[in-house]
Amino acid sequence: RKQKCIAMFRAAHRAALVVRRSWKPPAARAFSTTPEDVICSRVSAVLASITEGNWEAYTDVVAADATCIEPETSGQIVQGLEFHKHYFDLEDTKDLSKTTTLCDVRIRMLGENAAIAVYNRVQQAGAAPTAVSQETRVFEK
Repeated sequence: RKQKCIAMFRAAHRAALVVRRSWKPPAARAFSTTPEDVICSRVSAVLASITEGNWEAYTDVVAADATCIEPETSGQIVQGLEFHKHYFDLEDTKDLSKTTTLCDVRIRMLGENAAIAVYNRVQQAGAAPTAVSQETRVFEK
């Protein structure tokens, strides 16, 4: 399942590059047959929207009342999308060539209506050093 998720992200990323504004999450693709596959495609959709700086796609797949604790929040819990919008609006990151690779992907279903996905995200951007972050995302229907 790990390899399938990585391949799905790469396919979603290529689609985002080709048709950036009209791109939609790959949830209904034929290979998404299990709940874990659907969650994996959702992770791919979120990360592709971030990589491409596509705010419209990001708001399609992330709840308006989402909460986060990130390095940029200095340990504070931030609720809502306004915090994230700031980073999408930064002009100096729009044209930067970016590659994201997912490693060690684990998905656990929490009943029929929720799941948790954990993974290592390896990010390459231009000549900047490669960055690795450990991420956890919770999904709810």
